[in-house]
Amino acid sequence: SRHVVLATGGYAYDTSPESILGVNRPDLSSFATSNAKSASGDGIKLVQDLDVKGGTVDLSQVQVHPTGFVDLNDSHANVKKLCAELLRGVGGILLNAAGQRFANELGTRDYLTGKMLEQYPNTKQPAFTLLLNRDAAEKAPVHVPMYAKRKLLYRFDTIEEVAEWSNVTVATLRQTLSEYDSFAETGKPGPFGKTAFPSAPLSSSGPYYVGKVTPVLHYCMGGIKIDENSKVLDENNSIINGLYAIGEATGGLHGKNRLGGNALTECVVFGRRVGQLLPVEAKQHGVAQNSKKNQEMDSLKRISETELQIHNSRQDCWVKIYDFVYDLTEFIDEHPPGPEAIIELCGIDGTDEFEEIHSAELLKPFKVLGKYSAT
Repeated sequence: SRHVVLATGGYAYDTSPESILGVNRPDLSSFATSNAKSASGDGIKLVQDLDVKGGTVDLSQVQVHPTGFVDLNDSHANVKKLCAELLRGVGGILLNAAGQRFANELGTRDYLTGKMLEQYPNTKQPAFTLLLNRDAAEKAPVHVPMYAKRKLLYRFDTIEEVAEWSNVTVATLRQTLSEYDSFAETGKPGPFGKTAFPSAPLSSSGPYYVGKVTPVLHYCMGGIKIDENSKVLDENNSIINGLYAIGEATGGLHGKNRLGGNALTECVVFGRRVGQLLPVEAKQHGVAQNSKKNQEMDSLKRISETELQIHNSRQDCWVKIYDFVYDLTEFIDEHPPGPEAIIELCGIDGTDEFEEIHSAELLKPFKVLGKYSAT
């Protein structure tokens, strides 16, 4: 090919000693990750193995996100579901094992992660409680129900129930919430410098939503060295003709710590720039092609609900989405947010869950097994 574009992602999944992360940041190898199995740095390894060795930059710069959900049914899982920062933005607070606050919940990712690790410096995967009151939960009408459905957030009506679940004393928890409310009422920053107190007061009444979170490997600021047009550079900063890289496979753009939201912006900006630079031949979709496609869809095998329900395990996972059935078995471990979201849909209709996050366009690469028939 005249042109190759690498969009292979970062390297925050593979923590083995010989991996990119293991070599450059062995101190992070004990952390869980929010990344999928595909984030193993293959694109970076590829350019390093070229005859004209590709350059890399900032491989030691890896972002640890402060809040990955701990699934209490699989607390030792290496891949954690990311807990959206929105939950802290609407008023969620973080508590240590004693039921006390220890940081400004609206601080940056590196600040919060540092404060969490200070609490338990010798613990492999320290767990903290995230707590939201009713007002905060109502400001996150998509996230809270989704996390609750996946048993990552739990609903309790009283402070006493929260204290029992968190294994802290009721008196300590009441004091923590009352102190928070007093800072909110007076507008004083308190011991951690927080000046905005969304959804306060917290101590008035339930329900409350709580979950366990832990710091997780999230994003790699380091990667392949590129110029302003995403052309890959060699070790001497000369352009390697015909080779491009975009997204998290690249390095040098975000410095030591990426700001939340900038990853997608980076992908759009540099992906569009590469698209404008390269000659791309559009596929021709004529009437004949569309007619053939329609005939193929009409001739698909009919799959009944009974047959769908048989394929309901991680080893054999069929999922109905819209009017069609897909075999997602091989994709389970590749799913970026983690396998659990797909496993819970094996053998059933997953259309509603799919539509919460995705569009139908995402299904195009997947082979359709058959057309769903209720009878």
